[in-house]
Amino acid sequence: MFYDGTVENITERKRTEKTLAKSEEKYRGIFENIQDVFYEISLDGTILEVSPSIEIISKGGYHRDDLLGKSIYDFYSIKGGRRALLALLNERGSVTDYEVILKNPDGSHVPCSISAKIQFDSDSNPLKIIGSMRDITERKKAEEEIRESEERFRMVFENVFDGISIYSEDPDPSKRRLIECNIRYASMAGRSRDELLKLGNTAGLQITLQDRANDNRMESMERGTAYQGSFSWIRPDEKENVAEYIAIPVTWRGKIHSIGIDRDITERKRAERELRKLSRAVEQSPASIIITDLKGDIEYVNPKALELTGYRLDELIGKNPRIWSSGQTTAGEYEFHNKKKNGILYWELASISAIINEKKEITNYLAVKEDITERKRLEQELIISKEKAEEMSRLKSSFLANMSHELRTPLIGINGFADFLRQDITDPELKEMAENIFTSGNRLSETLNHILDLSKLESDKMDFNCQEIDLVNETKNVLSLFKETARKKGLYLKISFSQASIIINTDMLSIRSILVNIINNAIKFTNEGSVAVDISLKDDFVEIKVIDSGIGVSKEYHRIIFEEFRQVSEGFSRNFEGTGLGLSITKKLIEKLGGEISVDSELGKGSVFIVKLPVTRAEEKIVIEKVEKNVLPQVKSVKPVALLVDDDPFAHSILKRYIDGQADLDSIADGEFAVQLCMKKQYDYIFMDINLGSGMDGKQVTQTIRKIKGYESIPIIATTAYVMVGDKEEFLAAGCSHYISKPFTQEIIFNLLKEILIDK
Repeated sequence: MFYDGTVENITERKRTEKTLAKSEEKYRGIFENIQDVFYEISLDGTILEVSPSIEIISKGGYHRDDLLGKSIYDFYSIKGGRRALLALLNERGSVTDYEVILKNPDGSHVPCSISAKIQFDSDSNPLKIIGSMRDITERKKAEEEIRESEERFRMVFENVFDGISIYSEDPDPSKRRLIECNIRYASMAGRSRDELLKLGNTAGLQITLQDRANDNRMESMERGTAYQGSFSWIRPDEKENVAEYIAIPVTWRGKIHSIGIDRDITERKRAERELRKLSRAVEQSPASIIITDLKGDIEYVNPKALELTGYRLDELIGKNPRIWSSGQTTAGEYEFHNKKKNGILYWELASISAIINEKKEITNYLAVKEDITERKRLEQELIISKEKAEEMSRLKSSFLANMSHELRTPLIGINGFADFLRQDITDPELKEMAENIFTSGNRLSETLNHILDLSKLESDKMDFNCQEIDLVNETKNVLSLFKETARKKGLYLKISFSQASIIINTDMLSIRSILVNIINNAIKFTNEGSVAVDISLKDDFVEIKVIDSGIGVSKEYHRIIFEEFRQVSEGFSRNFEGTGLGLSITKKLIEKLGGEISVDSELGKGSVFIVKLPVTRAEEKIVIEKVEKNVLPQVKSVKPVALLVDDDPFAHSILKRYIDGQADLDSIADGEFAVQLCMKKQYDYIFMDINLGSGMDGKQVTQTIRKIKGYESIPIIATTAYVMVGDKEEFLAAGCSHYISKPFTQEIIFNLLKEILIDK
């Protein structure tokens, strides 16, 4: 028996198997002992193999045998989901450091990162997925700490009050790059953070250095020492910001960088400028400025206080302001009579206020004192001048009152008797003389009235009694007064109007005075031709034009003719009579009525005076003219009995003729006798002069008569030459019921008696 066989040398195979066994043992050792988890899974996710370290990562939650044959997706929460991971594997063939969450049985989670790769067969068909998984809990904690640190840094970086910038430094300023800055820094530059980072450096910003510190910037950086300074830049909105900065050098990635801290000091600089201005204002102030502490001791005085008082600064600091006291100032006054170092007295006006800090606490007292020595001297002079002026005014008023009285009293006789003569005399020559006397008396009376009217207007004492008047009809009446004067000069008078009746609400006496003055003026300065009055109603005013063909007025005189006592021709060479008050009074009256007056005139071409007055109502109506005779209404069959109390011997004769038999007139010159007459006889009305010479005056007589039974309410007419401001009111307050001034005319007496009889 024999055996047939072959012998094969398997030494190399044994060696290979031994090597593989060692390699597998080594791999198994690594597989079972490494901290990372190695795994093999099928393409559908079934776990084929997993290293025991899964127990370490899962903190004892899973064991290797528990996982084999189960789906890996039951234990992982995969970022983006299972499909996302598979898509990434299919696209790349492998993934590295892909984050997943391992879900432990106790509900805890372990953040992990996985690396996976698809294993292919020899025909490039995918067989399975192999990979590793690492616990990244500590890494996540470190990342979170880094993130929190970054957030804290960013929070401080972005919210700090100052601007912060990080620059990559370079000796060439154009290569110096801004690599980071906070929002505050960008805001100070007037730009956005992104805009500054895109710009890269400050070459495009309008920056002006306020000092030379930046000249040695790179030397400081290289030495590792900080440098500081200030600069200003112009923002895109052209607003200038001033900043102070400090730059700290740091070396990062082998290159020098600077961390800059910039503080906006624009407001501080503005405040410093204001403080400097204030300081200069205090130092250069023309007023003395003193600051004391709460005890009143001096802490500061400005140069003016030293100059004024003659003291040195060291002589005043710590002293009380009583050092200047002269002992002549009353406590509580703010004007102080003080004494200089040399003993000279001076006056100061002081304003004292408290200096309050931010806590509303008083820290000091501030006194601002003005030297009013000269002002006090001038005030004393003004007081003396005022007293002299008041005395002169009293003397002037007394003089005017006396002159008015002394001139008006004889005018009763002059005008009255001249009026009678011009009416009664038939001889032409004598009649003309009487006319001239009457005209001259009226001129003097008119002058006195103008002076009186001016005085009333200046003292604002003229009474205005508004009523509805027909301006057209009133103008016709005034114009008729000048018919005889115009006839003698050969002038033609005419009137035109826009409607037959124009009703306005105004003062009758003022309107008559305005019309009389302007028309009289036109006739006075017109030697041939005509004087025309035109009245027209506008929207809210009435316009009166007085047009003449007279000598005219040069334009340079248009203004002065409305001034007091002014005429075109003045002095000894003046060509026309008059006081120069007519137009001045007219202008004042028109303005008091709310109107205005103007003139349009050229020399040799006549004049147009234009008056505009406000109108409240206007209507057109038919005017029926009635001619009334000067006959007093009869209120009783018995003729009235009147009494004249006057020491003027001519007054009885003139008044008797003026009332023309309408009443019986008794006359007496003495006030006491007048009282006795009234006690014996009942009079219907009494004409009472005020100045009766010696004894009782007219006011006293009136007051005594009012106490007599039956005389409580009878008319007592003050007939007086006292016509100054306040005289009428004084006499009416004394008991008189009516007032007329001397010289009076027959028309005035007639109208007065008519009013009295109608009232009775």
